Amino acid sequence: MNTQSPVSQSEIETSAVSRRALLQGAAMLAAGLAGSKAIAAEHDHAAMTGHAALVEAALHCMRDGHACMQHLQALMMMGDTSLSDCVSGVNDMLAVCDPLVKMASYHSSHLPALAAVAGSISKECEAVCRSHAAQHAVCATLADSCAACARECEAVSA
Repeated sequence: MNTQSPVSQSEIETSAVSRRALLQGAAMLAAGLAGSKAIAAEHDHAAMTGHAALVEAALHCMRDGHACMQHLQALMMMGDTSLSDCVSGVNDMLAVCDPLVKMASYHSSHLPALAAVAGSISKECEAVCRSHAAQHAVCATLADSCAACARECEAVSA
């Protein structure tokens, strides 16, 4: 015995309407995307990279800061606490660089104020790193990155 009920005419019509609505929606989406692409092509994309150097410098600081933190962790696990004074400075630098990258990327009106703070933090981190640079290559690398970031921050915050 067949327990399935046959498909009613209203279900067929509802299904057809859904397909029709789906096709209309897809067509509208395609038209919208094509329009967005055309509008984007008209912008001067070269002018939109005004803070590219700051973004790059902050990203390098973050990359080198994470390498430093890994180095610090490895030393501390071996019982060497000679670089424990670095932890706070590197953490502060890492904490400020992420929002710095974001705000510089979308040209936030608050960027100059944040860049002033980030520049100060980068200088402090650089100073601590320089004191260990002769013994640890990762410290020298991070010191250079922090110095570059501080320079870019000063240019934006001035």
